[in-house]
Amino acid sequence: EASRALLEAGKPLDAARLLNDEAAVWVRAGDPVRAHHLLMKSREIFAERAQSDPAARLELAETDHLLGRLVLHAPPRPGREHDALEVGIEHASRAVPVFRELERPHDLGRLYETLGRLEMAAGRPREAVEHLGAAADLQQRIADVIGLARTSAALADIARESGDFERAIVLLGGSVELNLDKGSPLGLAFNRRALETLLGQLSSSERRDLHDELSRVAR
Repeated sequence: EASRALLEAGKPLDAARLLNDEAAVWVRAGDPVRAHHLLMKSREIFAERAQSDPAARLELAETDHLLGRLVLHAPPRPGREHDALEVGIEHASRAVPVFRELERPHDLGRLYETLGRLEMAAGRPREAVEHLGAAADLQQRIADVIGLARTSAALADIARESGDFERAIVLLGGSVELNLDKGSPLGLAFNRRALETLLGQLSSSERRDLHDELSRVAR
């Protein structure tokens, strides 16, 4: 209702920002299709004004990032997984030059993390590691501890999927410490789920060999 009122009052950018907020709520509510519809609607409003308005250009880049992340939250229709991931990568990639030009290092670091996760889901671990490495370097420079915790967790997932369990445990432990330092219960919940997945992949002998490292992360 507020978005419609702002649109009628001649404030399209404010209206589009609320559409993005509403889309985030629908993602949490489990309706990614409606979220996608709203993001595409807001994207259209921002795109019409991006050439002449720097604020609209930034909002357009943030919306493209949201559309990229939406693919990670919303399982695509069976048989369309690859296409959905490529579209997500395309959207997220559009935001990279904008965040660079407008000097938004925090947003750029999170964007690199998103691209890393999308490439990982697309089965391209080399590209995923490149993006996540760029995210980690940037997040360390600007002291984005929460972002670094997320990136470390993503790198741990890649190490786990490639069978490098020792490195996965080290990276996961680093993410846990960062999330503890910042008091992020959501981050710790993701860490816990990642640890459970890792434990499920280990054989009995591997668990014994890695007992000390696993116990430290579990504690």
